[in-house]
Parts: sequence; C-alpha cells; structure tokens
Amino acid sequence: MIEEKVGFCTLCKSRCGTINVVENGWLKKVVPNPDHPTGKAMCLKGRSAPEVVHNSRRLTAPLRRTTPKSDPDPRWMEISWDEALDEIADRLKGHVARGGPESVAFAVTSGSSSPLSDSTYWILRFGELIERAAFDWDFVRDWTNAPYLVRSDNDRLARSL
Repeated sequence: MIEEKVGFCTLCKSRCGTINVVENGWLKKVVPNPDHPTGKAMCLKGRSAPEVVHNSRRLTAPLRRTTPKSDPDPRWMEISWDEALDEIADRLKGHVARGGPESVAFAVTSGSSSPLSDSTYWILRFGELIERAAFDWDFVRDWTNAPYLVRSDNDRLARSL
C-alpha cells in the first residue's frame, strides 16, 4: 500500500514542508509540499531522507573500538547504552582529574547543518551538568558574583534573571 503523508523535514532547523511517500511502512520518497510555508523547495539532505533512514550501515547502537587507533583495519563491537554512557562519564572524570575542569569542552554545530537541531538544548544542558560537577558550584545562580559574563546562543541568562 502506498500512502502520502504530509509532514516536515527534521534534518535542519528550516523544517521544510514535505510530502512523504510511504510504501508498506517504508519511507520511499520525500518531496516538497508547496502548500506549506517552507515547502516551496527542498535541499538534497531532505530528499535523501529515505537513504538515511533505511541505510544498512546506519548506527543504531553504541560501538566500542576493539583495535588500536593506529590499526589500519579498525574493529568494533556493539555495547549497551549503559556501558557507553558509563565509559564516557569515566573518561570525562579522568580528563577533569588529570587536567582540571578546563580540559573538557562542549560544542554544538549550526542547527542548519545538522539534524541535531532538536537536540541542541539537551547537549547544552549536558555540558552544564558536567561543568557544575567539575567546578563544584552552581554557576546559574551565581551571576551576581561573576566578574565577567560570557554568553553563547543559550537563553538561560534571560530565563534566570
């Protein structure tokens, strides 16, 4: 059965209006929806959504490298999300213990160049949690005592004042 489902593309912040052709539960084609305010055209990223979603090489679980980085034939093994998150947390703690809290930084790409646009605030919040734990202070409530203020695209300052 072939269906046309109206929606929008989530591969960047533009949220272009789409008509999604679905056949037997599989996304087959994505085309612009001219009736949507942002659906007059669509970039190649949006049009390639079926290839992204159904790619046999798409990662769906964390992987751990089992060979050294210098090995010309890297090998990987699937691990659980809990294992992956614990390993990442341990490594971050180790970096902070060896190099101080300044040795860890977080950054997010432009929302227009990445499907992470829906996750940006979660990544920023994760970075804030790490900073709070590393510096052992609540910097959100300490604005009045700060000699300098560095502001990014995060609107937390406006919400906290």
